[in-house]
Amino acid sequence: MVAYSFKGRFEPRIQARTKQQTIRAVGRKRHTRPGERMTLTTGDRFHPRLIGEAVCQSVVPIQMHLAVGSIMLASVAQPARLITAVADLDAFAVLDGFDDWADLIAFWKQTHPTAHHSFAGLCISWGDTFKVAS
Repeated sequence: MVAYSFKGRFEPRIQARTKQQTIRAVGRKRHTRPGERMTLTTGDRFHPRLIGEAVCQSVVPIQMHLAVGSIMLASVAQPARLITAVADLDAFAVLDGFDDWADLIAFWKQTHPTAHHSFAGLCISWGDTFKVAS
């Protein structure tokens, strides 16, 4: 089971089930796959605290162009989808745990200073499958 760690600001939105996805870089470690359970934690990597568990619904390549205001989501099952409308960017940002697209951009620039114009990675969605840790 793959574990994903989140900053504390996202915990209430994960528990409220308004944050239903995460954007991650492609790295050496394997990401979750659709249908697999995943654990969601917060805190540092040496002392993680369990938020809960979810089931991965999808993993799709994503390209974000923050300066331009666009997102490209690719999928094997569907044609690539380009998101440029402000309302759609805001809706995407809310699913990722932000107030709106502007909040996502501000966070991204603060936490990813070397990738604040564009980013390519994965969008991992768990939809409404989240269950709070007991």
